[in-house]
Amino acid sequence: MCVLFLCSLKVTKMYEIFAQLLQKKGVTPYRVHKETGVAQSTLSDWKTKGCTPSVESLTKIADYLEVTVDALIGKQNKKSVTKPDDGLNKLESDFIKLLRQVPEEQRPMLYAMIEAALKAQGLL
Repeated sequence: MCVLFLCSLKVTKMYEIFAQLLQKKGVTPYRVHKETGVAQSTLSDWKTKGCTPSVESLTKIADYLEVTVDALIGKQNKKSVTKPDDGLNKLESDFIKLLRQVPEEQRPMLYAMIEAALKAQGLL
């Protein structure tokens, strides 16, 4: 279902921003759908029909891509596209990004493997 949202915004430009963020993060629209619960039809309608996702969907997408909704819809300059510093160093941030690429159902197994490796090295 198409939702009208700020009619003055150019929906095509918004989708281009979304596509650039996907490329930067190295994920596909399908991955966004699986990780956020935003319907695939919402993402494809955005691209093909120019239907803007609901505010709720935009929020989920922005959170997943680690940007603000304003950045996602083109209302911020490029310097403010990422969320404010969360106190993580680059390695920690990269680790979290890598973890997000692992399917949700496989994360507990990965956690157990890392925990076992750290215990075996006496680090835990």
